[in-house]
Amino acid sequence: MRIAINCQILSVNHLGVGRYTENLVKALADVDEENKYLLLVNSRVNLAKLPQQDNFQVLTTGIPIVGTKTRILWEQLWLPFSLLGKGVDLVHFPDLSLPVLPLLDCPYVVTIHDLTHYVFREAYTPGKILYKRYTTPVAARGANRIIADSESTRQDIVKTFAVPRRKIAMVYPGLTEMFKPITNKEHLEKTRTKFHLPSRYILHVGSIDPRKNLVTLLKAYANLTKEANLPHKLIAVGPEEFNYAPILDAAQSLDMADRIAFLGFVNNEDLVNIYNMAELFVFPSIHEGFGFPPLEAMACGVPVITSNTSSLPEIVGDAALLIDPYDTRSLVATMLRVLTDDRLRNEMSQRGLCRAKLFSWRKAAEETLKVYKEAATDIGKLSAR
Repeated sequence: MRIAINCQILSVNHLGVGRYTENLVKALADVDEENKYLLLVNSRVNLAKLPQQDNFQVLTTGIPIVGTKTRILWEQLWLPFSLLGKGVDLVHFPDLSLPVLPLLDCPYVVTIHDLTHYVFREAYTPGKILYKRYTTPVAARGANRIIADSESTRQDIVKTFAVPRRKIAMVYPGLTEMFKPITNKEHLEKTRTKFHLPSRYILHVGSIDPRKNLVTLLKAYANLTKEANLPHKLIAVGPEEFNYAPILDAAQSLDMADRIAFLGFVNNEDLVNIYNMAELFVFPSIHEGFGFPPLEAMACGVPVITSNTSSLPEIVGDAALLIDPYDTRSLVATMLRVLTDDRLRNEMSQRGLCRAKLFSWRKAAEETLKVYKEAATDIGKLSAR
């Protein structure tokens, strides 16, 4: 079977979806030497991050793609024509940006990571909401198979688009092996010096946007510092996304500039060290299709507090403490409990390390490969239902 995978997202997104695409492709190369793969990229994609083996071929578009708009334009209009004559048996769209027009003459698989644009509009520009609300139902109903990152997302897809559950495969993404406890103190201290990190801190990792619920975390942290004489500062790692200004305004209004720091985007090598030096990781997100940061923190041995909403309870299991993301008082009490109880913190650390081991990219690739085979061989049955 010859499988094409749209990897254009790698040129503009280095967070959740970009990370998903890159690691899935690498894992497919590890588990599959039989099928042939055609990776669709543009000149801005770092080819060194892609598999360099005989059954993987890269097709680079000659059309300049310099951002999200031109990438979408290419995927909608030019992608089908670029596949003509390539003998492709199946196309996988890991980022939902598939052609709306029925121009493909082969089955396709689409990964739907979440339906946040349906449940939390504040995190997106009006244009992005309009685009996703037009393309998502087309993808959900027209794809031969759908991959969902979690059972929560699978249920959302079924409810929202009335898609048969049997058409949707739930495949958990994995964790890269670099997220682990670090014992080299010299490496840790270099990162501490590089980012001027305090000796003790609470950590949040995720884009700076309304969905991540940072305003609640900021308020809870401010209340925590008033109620308890704790030395911990608050560190937030992640790029600024749409509608981020109110979050920074909230931080400024607390008059705690010496205790709260926003580091922006951080590469994975430094991020692993930042996780390892944190005493507590807090992720009060409103809605997640999967949620990499809590798992990454647990893989590094950091106790985790996260929301009791969407996919998060499913992902962290009993290894984290869950809170209502709208309940500031509950978050304050839970943070205080963890930070002042060494035994609890150690227990959470051990449970988190065990939980994180359940998620691997190899397993994700093997299950994705099964979806490819089903999509290619069961088209007639699906069309008849």
